[in-house]
Amino acid sequence: MQSNIWKFYILSIVYNALFMIPVIVLFFQENGLTLHQIFLLQSIFSLALMIFEIPAGYLSDRWGRKNTIVSGSIFGVIGIVVYACSSGFWGFFTAEILLALLVSFHSGTKDAMLYDTLLEINRAGEYLKITGQKRFLGFTSEAIASILGGLLATLSLRITVWAELIPFGIGFFIALSLKEPVRHKLQEKQHLKAMWNITISSLCHNVPLRSIVILSSVLSSLTLTLMWFTQPYQVIVGLQITLFGFTHAGIMMATGFASKCTHSIGKRIDNRAFLLLISVAVIGSYLYVGMVMSLWGIVFLLAGRSMFGFFGPITSNMINKMATSDIRATVLSLQSFGERLLFGAISPLVGYMADVYTSNLAILMTGIAGGIALVVIFLMMSNTWSLVPD
Repeated sequence: MQSNIWKFYILSIVYNALFMIPVIVLFFQENGLTLHQIFLLQSIFSLALMIFEIPAGYLSDRWGRKNTIVSGSIFGVIGIVVYACSSGFWGFFTAEILLALLVSFHSGTKDAMLYDTLLEINRAGEYLKITGQKRFLGFTSEAIASILGGLLATLSLRITVWAELIPFGIGFFIALSLKEPVRHKLQEKQHLKAMWNITISSLCHNVPLRSIVILSSVLSSLTLTLMWFTQPYQVIVGLQITLFGFTHAGIMMATGFASKCTHSIGKRIDNRAFLLLISVAVIGSYLYVGMVMSLWGIVFLLAGRSMFGFFGPITSNMINKMATSDIRATVLSLQSFGERLLFGAISPLVGYMADVYTSNLAILMTGIAGGIALVVIFLMMSNTWSLVPD
């Protein structure tokens, strides 16, 4: 069972080796897509995750973590092939659906399987540390892959997509070798009703859990939106395409370093106060990037996007503490559901604003709206904040 830990490290490395990410917007534009269509694709991806996410988590709780992860890996390989062979909106649409199945089958399930594994070997107290290390390896992998992807892009943008078959193929075989940990199963025959009951209980009756899910959703949507604005921003400020991979690598390294430091920082500062500081940093990045179009803005993009490395492990750990083993994957998938629901709702509007007006205005307005939302959330959480586990 101990081997699951290093296998999850490898899975984090291979599924974050995204050669195409630093030039993906340019790849879409090369194939005739506008910014509105690009953001619309990401909205579709998010909507697909909304449909698949909670059922996938529930399937994991009932069918098994390993089976769910292996199935997701298969969808991932097929999705990359479709992506690489496509040259228009509907081909990319199909690929996004397949990759949404990969993400939804992996997201909450991998976290739940890791936590269950640590419970079985009496190392649950190390979850935050191991999760931070796993994320650090993932971000480091994406950083290295970004540099390679930027260099490959000078030959062809499409070759960066085909290159994804190598790490995704490795991920499939690693998934096959995972060992299923002991889970405390509920004997449910009415599965949809049980899944609905878990969702209602988590969102309506468990106020602290609902608070963390909502806060995580807003912060995740804001950092994800920044990611999709990075490449257009770099084009506007005149950065050469050969440097796109290096800037993305810098962002990933900063995010990975943040994940790695979360455990040690959490010992020195209340995690709830830490989430407040993270929120201020994200909004500050939006405001600067939206008002100032210069190479310095890339530094603020780096800072804003790296905040995901901090709040991701913190909110995941909080949710794990508040959810029992039999519903853990479902609740973690509910968290991802909320994140994608919000991003899916705002991304077409943000992309439309960028096409009709300017990218910096779209960034600025998103930052202002996000700041208002975070203020409201923290005010609403003030009465129940003490119930949220540190």
